[in-house]
Amino acid sequence: MVALILAHALATGEEEMVTWAGGTMIASLDRPEVMFPPSWEFNALPGFMVQLYALYKQEPIDFSKYDTGNLDVYQGIIDCWDTPAALADALRKACNYHTERSHGEDPGLEFVYSPYTAFPAEILAIYRVRADLGLETPMVEHPFLGTPLVHPPEQMPPYEDELLDRVVRQLRAEIPDI
Repeated sequence: MVALILAHALATGEEEMVTWAGGTMIASLDRPEVMFPPSWEFNALPGFMVQLYALYKQEPIDFSKYDTGNLDVYQGIIDCWDTPAALADALRKACNYHTERSHGEDPGLEFVYSPYTAFPAEILAIYRVRADLGLETPMVEHPFLGTPLVHPPEQMPPYEDELLDRVVRQLRAEIPDI
């Protein structure tokens, strides 16, 4: 689940959440049971997202020392990272993978939960990371990239609610440890 949080945060520019989720994943590299919950045994997203985070933060981590699982289709993204012309095909394959893993009853399918059936978080995260690093990224044609959720704002607007703020203040006054 942390991998989805990281993908979502990267896609929407939530830098504080990016740092938390990515840091959590990096810190968990020596503990694969944390990175790969049992229901995600055959899930390629966590291993890919921790590597995408390392690329984003420009952290030179030797991932061959860690069990990050089979990256499946995302290995193509990593392999083509420095070759924008070859990246287009890898991005299309990643879109297909996301679409295929968005429907079904298997709890190991990473994208069956709303909004990820229609929100290509990891694809948008790739675009965001590459843009932030000043790298050229080919735009690809794919039906999955035609949903309105493909265009999140650069940064999510802060949520403000007077009642919620009062409740939080009251809770903090009554339970100072939260």
